[in-house]
Amino acid sequence: GQVFDFTTDIAVSWSSSNPAIATISSSGPDKGMVTGVSAGNVTITASGEVNGQPFSATAEVTITHAVVTQVQISSTISTLPVGLSELLKGEAILSDGKVLDVTADNAVSWSSSNQAVATISSSGADKGMVIGVSAGTVTITASGEVNGQHFSATAEIEVEEVALLPFFTTPDTIKRNLRNADAYCKGLNPAYRLPTIKELENLFIQSTSAPAIGYPNSEMCSVHGWPLGNPHQCGGTTSYYWTWARNTTGILSHHSKHMGNGNTNYASINSEYNVTCVRKDI
Repeated sequence: GQVFDFTTDIAVSWSSSNPAIATISSSGPDKGMVTGVSAGNVTITASGEVNGQPFSATAEVTITHAVVTQVQISSTISTLPVGLSELLKGEAILSDGKVLDVTADNAVSWSSSNQAVATISSSGADKGMVIGVSAGTVTITASGEVNGQHFSATAEIEVEEVALLPFFTTPDTIKRNLRNADAYCKGLNPAYRLPTIKELENLFIQSTSAPAIGYPNSEMCSVHGWPLGNPHQCGGTTSYYWTWARNTTGILSHHSKHMGNGNTNYASINSEYNVTCVRKDI
């Protein structure tokens, strides 16, 4: 029942039934990106072969002459703890009433009114991701231009200095590979996700007496009850915890964070590590 994103996988090829209506990139960083050329309906196909087994899927896409009438920022949060992050969503409302997700669109730029309070990524796989830096209020802006028409939208976020630990699940002693870890967090109710490298790093510094990353400290176990493996503390057999991140092609990265010293490790997707999850609607 697991679902994986194979948009940019080398085994997948993309094609359009009518490039005069819409084209789709089948290589490079824009693989899977469809571009409207003229009004009409077109069938987009993703196909390939894995272990001798062919596969394919199709989607019908309608290209219209509708224009952007408004842009808005959709967010489940109005406050954000220092050290945590949240993905904002940019939405374009079209003249025909449809709403499009333009968070990562090339035409959209993201900015923060005060990067000392919060930063936001305006490029790469984390485009639209806001990170709390210090306590205060900040205005996040999404802006751009389409066909000579300028648009922008803003959202105000209050960044608070609070304890980070309550936003994380208390980990069990079951080790999971990356895909199972990702599925485990997504399957919780309310919604959770794997933490980022930086979020676990901030949690380690705030929740222990370690003076900096790289200093051995077992307080995630002795104080907070988290399994560690140096050696076999709180029922653990490893001190590494999975983190969430995507590379420039959108693929889930293979990094884990050592919660006994805060160091980061690159790992195989099939490695099995501890799992903690962080609330999506912070």
